[in-house]
Amino acid sequence: MKHCVNIDIHALQSPLSPQLTTYELDVSPDSRWVIPLCSQKMHPHFVYMQEGGEFWARKNYFTRRSGLRSYMMVFTTSGSGTLTYDGTTHALEPGDLFWIDCSRSHEFRTAPDQQNWHMVWINFWGGNAESYYSQMMEITENCPVIATPPCSGIPNRIREITDAYRVNLNHLETDITISARLTTLMAEAISAAIAESSPMLYAENAPDYVVQAYEFLTKNYMHRPTLDTIADLCSVNKFYLQKQFKLYTGRTPNELQNILLIGAAKSLLRKSATPVNEIAASLGFDNVSYFIRLFKKIEGVTPYKYRANWAKTS
Repeated sequence: MKHCVNIDIHALQSPLSPQLTTYELDVSPDSRWVIPLCSQKMHPHFVYMQEGGEFWARKNYFTRRSGLRSYMMVFTTSGSGTLTYDGTTHALEPGDLFWIDCSRSHEFRTAPDQQNWHMVWINFWGGNAESYYSQMMEITENCPVIATPPCSGIPNRIREITDAYRVNLNHLETDITISARLTTLMAEAISAAIAESSPMLYAENAPDYVVQAYEFLTKNYMHRPTLDTIADLCSVNKFYLQKQFKLYTGRTPNELQNILLIGAAKSLLRKSATPVNEIAASLGFDNVSYFIRLFKKIEGVTPYKYRANWAKTS
């Protein structure tokens, strides 16, 4: 059983569905275009690949379309292209990844001053793809283009996914494996977006006082140390410490302390029958209502609901 269709690219030079899509496939003969034959069982619940490949595009290549139920990632490996999306045109250089919702009007092409554009690409849909895409757009403030870190594994991840359908395995098994890899691909793209938007989160040269404050908090959060106490320990101004701490960790000292305290509360809720108000008091919360609100903000449910969800049934 074959699990993919390898398209004869040069037999498809005419526009397909003119109302939605027009394109000029000015690509080299060694370009690849793969359309997998996914199991129908995948469609309602799992993210699945629709098509993908690797193009060595030449100067006249372009695709223009809208109204397609699909998400698309395109990674530029060499040369350059352009993407027009939501009325903005973006230059695409080696290492750039764009991730778009193909239901919205878009166009991508070889850059006008270039003779070639080498890219790997994939279209996918279903499952939790919408949630991942929404998270990425929130991080990038609605910019679809991400400058990935050097030696990014994303292009090989895309090749790995498109190549998997060349192997003659159990059809459903292959689809499930690809679904997992697509989820990893989306996570890697989001990680790249985070690294681009908040590079300090990944810096290895955080100041010693930030490292010292972080280690002190993770060991002593149950004692509810104040910002003044932590700043005195680190011998820095408390306002400067708070600003730098958030720059390098993504959270203020108080936010980190609250997360750690709610983590301790979760353990107590699961392992004991201690009333919620007593748990709040043991963690230094004078106001149980505030504790419940904070717990729900961080965990998404109240302490009572959390305990009910995780209660022992035997």
